[in-house]
Amino acid sequence: MAASDSRTELQPEDVRAFLKQFYLAFDTGFAFQDFLKLLLERLNLEEVVVNQKSRDGGIDLRAIRRGVDGLSSADDVPYVIQAKRLDPRRAVSISDVRALRGVLTGGTKGIFITTGRFTAHSTTFANEEPERPIVLVDGKDLIALCAEHGLGFVNRPVFSKEKLEGAIKQAPPAPAVAPGSSAPVLPLVSKAVTANDIRARILPVPNVILDQLTPKDDQLPILSSAASQPVSYRVNRDRKYVGGVSALFKQHGLISPAGVSVPKQANWTFDPVSRVATVRFA
Repeated sequence: MAASDSRTELQPEDVRAFLKQFYLAFDTGFAFQDFLKLLLERLNLEEVVVNQKSRDGGIDLRAIRRGVDGLSSADDVPYVIQAKRLDPRRAVSISDVRALRGVLTGGTKGIFITTGRFTAHSTTFANEEPERPIVLVDGKDLIALCAEHGLGFVNRPVFSKEKLEGAIKQAPPAPAVAPGSSAPVLPLVSKAVTANDIRARILPVPNVILDQLTPKDDQLPILSSAASQPVSYRVNRDRKYVGGVSALFKQHGLISPAGVSVPKQANWTFDPVSRVATVRFA
């Protein structure tokens, strides 16, 4: 079934039935946030980070929409996301929508996602400041997006909790604690490595990892599955990448034996104790 067909086949009575099932599929708001990471990645957002069990000024997730073909970070668009797991009959309070706008800074966009609904007042408020835009995604929108992208739905579409849980389990897990220490690693962050990156022999590094470096750090130790010890790579802070990665790309198949570029997804974590980044290519 084509993705566009999934939305057109959703009837109002289907959506009402799906909403309750979908809401009950998540035991907690934290489980809902973990799922949204997967959904946002399906929507082609990158560097999606879940701020689990934290109070980050109304921000539950962060993400970036990459600029034109990854040629420069100058036109990357940062997003902050607020998530609310609500009974489908309940509405998000206008104060929650205001709180999200309050954390939007220059160039940052907001997304508010809920299994509930938004009032007309909230919708009007979200559209009042184009310079600080907020996209509202209610339960009905969420069902349509999931059906379109095959998250938890099969065929007609029919909601399947097992299908949804299977998709979540396929996402690569991040260790909660750095090996040999009690310090938590940064959340798992995925970032695409494009054909342009490979041809330029550069490896884009997520902002959340670059933010851990001090102004004096010009090298980033990176441990990959092909190495037993970290290798230090030169950091270009302005362009947000490390260079000198030809051997790394060849080891992991991003450069084929024939010299062809093979784009892949890079899954990153960072250990704040050892100051070592870990990358896995998929």
